[in-house]
Amino acid sequence: MNYAQPTYLTGLKHGIPTALGYFVVSFTFGMIAHLGGLSSFYALLISMTSLTSAGQFAGLNIMFSGGSITELTIAMIVINSRYSLMATAMSQKLAKGTTFLQKALMSIFITDENFAVAMVEVEQITWHYYLGVATLPYIGWSSGTLLGALVDNLLSQSMQNAASIALYCMFIALFIPPAKEQVPIRHVVIVTLILGVSLYYLPLFSVISSGYKIMIAAMIGSIYGAIRYPQEVV
Repeated sequence: MNYAQPTYLTGLKHGIPTALGYFVVSFTFGMIAHLGGLSSFYALLISMTSLTSAGQFAGLNIMFSGGSITELTIAMIVINSRYSLMATAMSQKLAKGTTFLQKALMSIFITDENFAVAMVEVEQITWHYYLGVATLPYIGWSSGTLLGALVDNLLSQSMQNAASIALYCMFIALFIPPAKEQVPIRHVVIVTLILGVSLYYLPLFSVISSGYKIMIAAMIGSIYGAIRYPQEVV
C-alpha cells in the first residue's frame, strides 16, 4: 500500500485499467442506445452526466419498454443508492483540508471501480489523486459510448440484431460468476428470478407495468437476502 501523499499522476496511472474496461462496456451501451432509437448525441449525454453502468443499462431497458418517468426515477434511486454508502466510506480516508466543493465534485465520479481503486491503493485520498483516478475512466466511458453509437450505423442488420442482446448477456455475466461461488447470492438470484417470472406471466399482475415488476422483484429479493443472510457490521 502506498503511504506517500498521492498525486494526480499517481491517480491517473491507477485509473488506466478501469478506463480500458469502461471503454468496452460503454461501447456496448452506445450501440444498444442507438439501436433503441437514441441519437449519438443523447447517448453520449447520458454517459457524460450519469457515469453509472448498471443504472444506464437499466434506464435504457425501462425507456425502451415504454416505462414512465416515475419508474425511471425510482429505478435510478434504488440502483444508485449504493454510491451514498461508498461516499461515506471514502470520507473516512479523505485528506484533511479537502474543501466542500472538492468533495462535491469527487462525488460525481464515484463508481464501483473508482471507489475500489481509491480505497485499496492509497492510505489517504487527496483531491488531486481522486481526480486522476477518475479522469481516464470518464474519458473511456464517454468515448466508448460515442464510438459505439457511431459504429452502429456501419453494422449490417444481422449484426445489429445480434448486438441488441448484449444488454442481457452483460447482466447474466454480472451475476452468474458470484452466484456460482457464493450461496447467499445464488439464493437471492433464484428468488428474484422466480418473482420476476411470476410477476410477468401471472394474469393477476398484468396491470403492473414491466418497469415496476422488475423493481418489485429486485427489492423483495434484496430484502430476502438481507433477512436470510445478515452481515455483521465491522
